[in-house]
Amino acid sequence: MKTHLIDIPKFNVVMADDDSDDRYMFMNAFKELTLDIHTHIVENGLELIQYLKTATQIPDIIFLDLNMPLMNGFECLKTLKQDHQYETCCFVIFSTSSRQQDIDETFLLGANIYLTKPESFNELKDLLYKVILFNCHYQRPEINRDSFVMSLGSRL
Repeated sequence: MKTHLIDIPKFNVVMADDDSDDRYMFMNAFKELTLDIHTHIVENGLELIQYLKTATQIPDIIFLDLNMPLMNGFECLKTLKQDHQYETCCFVIFSTSSRQQDIDETFLLGANIYLTKPESFNELKDLLYKVILFNCHYQRPEINRDSFVMSLGSRL
């Protein structure tokens, strides 16, 4: 993977995922990208909502797993999209599911990007870098059906 082709500003990223292995890989992938990114990890949607109530800064990007206890990614996305405070956030669905029904539902709920969790650590790093680049190009990402499902082969 190529390093910084553009000047990437500091980003505030939050991830909600109940899988400890996925959280660990996510954190390490961002560390290896050596970008100026503050990350905060929570284990479910309810914990995310509670964290955001006390956070001093609105996240630039919120990564949501779909299948979590207490409050799943669908419920969390719906709740956050109803709050205008988060209208500039980029919502990235980060799930093992590639079911069309899940993709369609999260698109309709207002997510900006849908990522199916990759199988390798290097693919994860490449996808996370691509999400950051997407946010650098578009200050407020608009939902576009053609680019909603992001993969390594898709264009910015």
